[in-house]
Amino acid sequence: MKFANSRFLLGTLILATTAGLGACELAAAVDPLNCSTCGNVCATPDNASATCANNTCGYTCTTDRADCNTLSTDGCEVHTSVDPLHCGTCGHACGNGGTCAAGVCVCNGTPCTGTQVCVDSNTCG
Repeated sequence: MKFANSRFLLGTLILATTAGLGACELAAAVDPLNCSTCGNVCATPDNASATCANNTCGYTCTTDRADCNTLSTDGCEVHTSVDPLHCGTCGHACGNGGTCAAGVCVCNGTPCTGTQVCVDSNTCG
């Protein structure tokens, strides 16, 4: 079935009403290409996707990325899969020469479990 003056946004069919509103006006509260008003495109920081919720622009970090310093100017600056200062999540530091692989701290080649960190260069704890 086709609807005149309609479009799909995030899997939801948005229909224009007979009151003269187009799809742009109807989707302005959630559309990152027309956030709050038609033509207001939300910025897309590095390693992120633009969002619009309740007429306010925002962003969501892509997989394995995080905005640990909360500055939108540098986007989602941390790669949580490999950063030993933010391993798996912001602020989770592996410590004592530990590395980070797949979001888990690694001490001298031995992966730690859960939220463990390197208590020395060889031991998780």
